Order: sequence, then structure tokens, then C-alpha cells
Amino acid sequence: MPGLVKIGRTTRTVEDRIRELNSTGVAAPFECAYAARVEDAAAVETALHTYFRRYRVNSNREFFAIEPKQAIDKLQGFEARGHPPDPPQKEGTTPPRKSCLLVLGVLACRAIIGMITSISTDTPTPTQRRAAAAEIKKTIESARVTRESARATAAALQSPTPIHTPTVTHTPTVTNTPTITSTSTDTPTITHTPTPTYTPTPTLTPTPLPPSVSFTEVRKEYSANEARFKSRLVGQTVYIRGTISVLFERSNGGYQVEFRQGDGLELTCQLPASARSDFLPLSVGDSVIVYGHATLDLNIFSRDDLLIRECQIAPVPLPPSVSFAEVRQEYSANEARFKSRFVDQTVYIRGTISVLSRRSNGGYQIEFKQGDRLDVTCQLPASARSDFLPLSVGDAVIVYGHATLDFNIFGDDDLLIQECQIAPVKSVEQAARPAPKRTLN
Repeated sequence: MPGLVKIGRTTRTVEDRIRELNSTGVAAPFECAYAARVEDAAAVETALHTYFRRYRVNSNREFFAIEPKQAIDKLQGFEARGHPPDPPQKEGTTPPRKSCLLVLGVLACRAIIGMITSISTDTPTPTQRRAAAAEIKKTIESARVTRESARATAAALQSPTPIHTPTVTHTPTVTNTPTITSTSTDTPTITHTPTPTYTPTPTLTPTPLPPSVSFTEVRKEYSANEARFKSRLVGQTVYIRGTISVLFERSNGGYQVEFRQGDGLELTCQLPASARSDFLPLSVGDSVIVYGHATLDLNIFSRDDLLIRECQIAPVPLPPSVSFAEVRQEYSANEARFKSRFVDQTVYIRGTISVLSRRSNGGYQIEFKQGDRLDVTCQLPASARSDFLPLSVGDAVIVYGHATLDFNIFGDDDLLIQECQIAPVKSVEQAARPAPKRTLN
């Protein structure tokens, strides 16, 4: 069972637990990739299982289709937070034994990752911890090199047709201008001084992306007519938009983005390490366009996977927005039509920020106001801190999300967008009479 990792815990020694696991029903022996003493092993184990739940092979077993390093990094994050001291013990009593959490690799035909340190009731010295960490790091790196070498060989046998990107090159033209220099009155000498003449390199204007197809349409085509699906998308440069289901950093330093919708076809976009600045702002649930040369592969769950190596990524352009002034005008002219257009709908409204505030639950709030009656309130989650902090009253933005009709604390109708998102706009009509800033407690 290569490529699987077991995450478990024990209150005994690591050696005893491994001997217990290495029964006759196991195809390959367990090796301890990492063991750490934690205050509440059950809670940490549950947290790790929850974090890697998408890669769990069987909900009734503790096996995950991940690399040992991914689990080790996460577990070390718990260690770094520190643990509260043990409560004072009465004389003659034995301190409670701390349980330990194990990351066990089921390793077959691959480098064996040795155990960092055996677990005992004694705390290892800093020197022992550093030596153990250095040894496991060296062993993991050796296993990674072996694994990458095997992947490179497989990729060479199945390398897709490369995508050729046109480049503009320039060769400078050198013009030789003869100069006559006389060394005496009788014998003139002719020398040539090369004078380079350069033509400025043309500036390339970025072109917009071609039309994209939704991941839902791709899955429909795959289910309805597999032959047509392959002729349209496999072995072709594709532009597919969808919602991010999975994000993680790959062992080779690159990054991976996945689209999933239940069973059946999935899509995997493998970004190079140089795409770090594009990858870091992304979150699960973001809508993006992925593009590049696509091949059909099988993932670890034996499902078809539309794989884009050397993938590129771009945000999905927002649909047309409506101004806050137009929303208020519709509200005043025809309330029934206003409700059918904006209430219980996904809306995109641009306007000028009148109020910025921090909510009691840790989130943030943006409000559009123009006099009395209708307001627009955009409630951002706490995770939107980086989007909220640069904003100021008077900034022009687009707020979007699912809208409902509510009452604010002043008794006015309020078009409320919970789990709101924002985007900047270059220009928008200014509020005729901006209301004074009011901060909600």
C-alpha cells in the first residue's frame, strides 16, 4: 500500500504499538515516520483527521492518501503552540502518563523513514530533539528525491505535446561607419569604428483570455459522450472555470488546485513553484479560471482526472453590477419589482462606502447610505481581514452575494448581504448626501 499514511495515537511505547500493528494481515510493515508527546492526544488526533478528511481512504480506518511530511508539518504546528504544565501531584502519586500521537507510514518499495525518537515518560533534551529532527529530515529528503526521480521517469514516458508560447526576439543591427585618420601627409590610414544601432523592443499588450467553459459543462459532456469529451478537451489547451474544492502545496514545491463535484470526473491544476504569488491569496470556494494543456489521468481514488500540468490561473470576471442609486430608485418606484430583482437573489451592487465597522463576532461590516429609507449592508467574515483593512470611507467598491431584506437599527429597510464579498471599482457615482459615520457596537 504505497503512498498511504496512518495517523493514530498510543499511551504505550512506539515500539509496542508498531509490533501490535504489524500483524499477519498487513502487506507491508509499519515504520514510524514521526512521534510526538502531546497533552491531549485524542483532540489532536481528531483535529488531524478532520484536516485531512478529503484524503481519507476509508471513514472507518485511519489511513490517508497523503505524504508523511504533510501530517508531520501539521502535527509540529500543534507542538509549536506549547502545552499547559501538568497539575501539581500529591506526594507518593505517579504523574499522569502523557499519550503520544503517531504518524505511521505504510511503506512498500520506498525509502523507510526512521523513527524520530522513542517515547517515554522522560522529556528528551533539546540536543536529542535536534538530532532526531535532523535525522528524520535527512531521511524524508532522501525518500523525496527517490520519489521525484520515479515521477520524472514516468512523466518522460507520457510527456504531452508542449505548449509553444510565441516570443519576440531582437537582434541589434551594427552599422560600420568608416573614419579616415591620417598618420602622415603621405600615407592615409582607414579605420572602422562600429556604431551599434538599436531598434526598441516592441511592447506586448496582454490579451484577454479566450471564452472559458464551466466545470459543470465539462462533467456533463464527460457523462453524455465520452468520445466527444476526449476530442474537445483531452490533449488540448483548455480554459475551465469553477469553484476551488481543494488547495495544497505539493512535495516538489509547486501548488495544486482541484475542482470536485461529487463522484465522477475531477479536475486537477498543478501550478509551478513560481506561481506562489497567484496561489497564496486563494481560498476554498473561490471562483477561478484554470488553463493549460490537459491530459486524462487516474487519481488515487481511481477516478478519471482531467490533469493540467504547468497550469495557470486567473480570477473569474464579475458579472455586470448595478449602482446603489439605481437600486434605491427601483425601491422607490416599484417595490414589487425591486423585490423580484434584488431580494433573495445574488446581487452585484457598486457604491461608495459610508460606514466601516467591526462586528462583535469578529467579522466586518460595510454600508452604503444615501439619506433615509433603503441602505445596503455588506457583512464580511473574519477571514476577509486582508480585504477590509485597506478600505476607507469614500472608497468605491462592488459588494456581492446573496441578499435579503431586513430592518436596520434605525427602522429603515436594509438590503442585507451576509457572507458578502467585495471588489474595487475605478469610478462610481458619489452619494448625493453622504450620511455621517455611525459605528455599530
